[in-house]
Amino acid sequence: MGTAAGSGADIAVTVPPAPPVSDAFRITELYLRDPHLFAGISDLTERPVLNVSINQILIPDKISMDADHDGFLDLSILFLMSSGAIAASSTLVSVDGKCAANAPLRCVPDLDSGVRATWEIETRTTGNCLEPLPGTTSGYQPSISVPSAPCFASSVSEELVFNLGGVDVPVIGARVSATYQSQPATALVNGLIAGFVTNTAAMRVILPDEAGPPAAGSSLGDYVRQQDHDLVSSPTGEDGFWIYMNFVAERIEYTP
Repeated sequence: MGTAAGSGADIAVTVPPAPPVSDAFRITELYLRDPHLFAGISDLTERPVLNVSINQILIPDKISMDADHDGFLDLSILFLMSSGAIAASSTLVSVDGKCAANAPLRCVPDLDSGVRATWEIETRTTGNCLEPLPGTTSGYQPSISVPSAPCFASSVSEELVFNLGGVDVPVIGARVSATYQSQPATALVNGLIAGFVTNTAAMRVILPDEAGPPAAGSSLGDYVRQQDHDLVSSPTGEDGFWIYMNFVAERIEYTP
């Protein structure tokens, strides 16, 4: 069993234990692509507004800095593959890691956090591996990057509790995909994480202090515009929105 405690939400996630690890990758770049977060008419996602930007400040600082000076980077999201990158099929597990600030390519599991999600994945040699559902995006720029072959496509996870720059967001129906860079894969590029966030869950997620005013301490759901909700395509019939995040993940040395 893995248990993850979200900011402002108590979230318990039960998943199979992590399989033996053949290849491991750490997310080094992460971008919220859709929906964007707004304070009034101000878009807080890309360009800084009052020194607040989800993609330019909040997330990069969490991934690259050791603000609490404990010797580890503040946020390390790891993807572990059981059968190796570019294998025909494999098991993919998302876990939190502890990666040394002076050697971020060397990581161990974060024992204070559980397994985030488990997927079965298959490698494809032609076409795209994951695309946004029709009618669930709003045309924000930069646009969503779509992973193309050689790439992997995942099964659907019942729930993924994803750390978006220091705040845990419960995502249902989550899928993940990425393009393999070189062979053997040295990195996962054009990575895409997609899933549905119910409005109830979004309202329980409290944005961290690092988000700065006016966002800090308020609910994630307050910053998603109603026009970006996707009730028609909701997998549960609940109000909410599809969320799309692009990522790059680099190969790491991982010690279980």
